[in-house]
Amino acid sequence: MDDTIPKTVTELENWMKAHCYNFESYSITGNSIYEGFGIDKSGTIFIWYYTGFCSDLSKTVLLKKELDTMNIKYLYDEIPYYGNRKPIYRVFVLGCDIKKTIHLKEKYCTE
Repeated sequence: MDDTIPKTVTELENWMKAHCYNFESYSITGNSIYEGFGIDKSGTIFIWYYTGFCSDLSKTVLLKKELDTMNIKYLYDEIPYYGNRKPIYRVFVLGCDIKKTIHLKEKYCTE
């Protein structure tokens, strides 16, 4: 097996597949995941993130406030996972900040 360090997202995806990584928990080239790690590219910068979701808007609002207080950068969206009338709310914590926020997963992402 080739252990060359991947230089592109496609090379990384191929390396991960060759090493049996589960793509239900990793989003590398845009594959859909419910929760897990992902890599996106914004211009020339790669963004590594962790995503969790919650169907409780009030919990999501509290999580965002806690992340703001901790000065943690994140992205937020909502998708109609349970239908248009009952969306889920996703929070994407970026980069190594996931290490600072892992304790929040149990508190806010209980589904």
